[in-house]
Amino acid sequence: MSIMIVYFVPFSKWSKIFVTFDVLTKLADEIGLDEKELRTALENRTYREEHQKALQ
Repeated sequence: MSIMIVYFVPFSKWSKIFVTFDVLTKLADEIGLDEKELRTALENRTYREEHQKALQ
């Protein structure tokens, strides 16, 4: 089972929650995004570099 760390900023502090790719793709599907496309991007780490730059 693949696990990804998702970062979010509540009250201006970085927090971490652990979610599975299954949870993320299900949420994506519920809001109208392409579930298969998201899973592929997560598994291939398609946006890893952009994500790392955004965190700096």
